[in-house]
Amino acid sequence: MTKIIEAFERHCIGEANVTYERYIFHQRVQQPDETFDDYLADLRKMSRTCEFGQLEDSLIRDRIVIGIRDEPTRRRLLQVKKLSLGDAIDACKVSEATSHRLGTMVAPVRP
Repeated sequence: MTKIIEAFERHCIGEANVTYERYIFHQRVQQPDETFDDYLADLRKMSRTCEFGQLEDSLIRDRIVIGIRDEPTRRRLLQVKKLSLGDAIDACKVSEATSHRLGTMVAPVRP
């Protein structure tokens, strides 16, 4: 089934210019109003046309570290010597959830 879909896409869309697809991938950064999940989903989608092969997970991980908006999270990710894609994803999701929770907390009113 996958080969049929790929053949159909090549016929309708044409062959991808891998160099250009990789350029677009490496330029991708998280937008100000974009959730991490949306950013990650787009990176995964973009990587399909880049023909990264066995390097795909490590290149997505690197793009996450370079492209996320949250500077403190980037700093923490860079401190991990053998950072896996899964660890990077988990750290970004936890950080985003924590930021969201802190944003909804209201300081108590003092008399």
